[in-house]
Amino acid sequence: MQQLPILHSFSALCSQWKAILDQLLVKPIVDGNLLTGIILQSGNNTINHKLGRQIQGWIICDINAAATIYRSAWSTEIIVLNSSAKVTVNLWVF
Repeated sequence: MQQLPILHSFSALCSQWKAILDQLLVKPIVDGNLLTGIILQSGNNTINHKLGRQIQGWIICDINAAATIYRSAWSTEIIVLNSSAKVTVNLWVF
């Protein structure tokens, strides 16, 4: 990742920072939703990801028990996660 430059003029600072921030904002992972308190039962679980577009990926941000979780399907509205046990998770979907 680029380091932020030290610049001595305001216009140069704005120009350089914009170029750096623009690179970050186009990353798919940035444009996502945090879904909290999602209870997964053992087996398939259908979750509305609320993105309004095709999901590109997901990350477990928190989990309250040991379980294996994998995606079994997804669409423009939902993601289906299969869990090996009953758990509560927070998911970052993007």
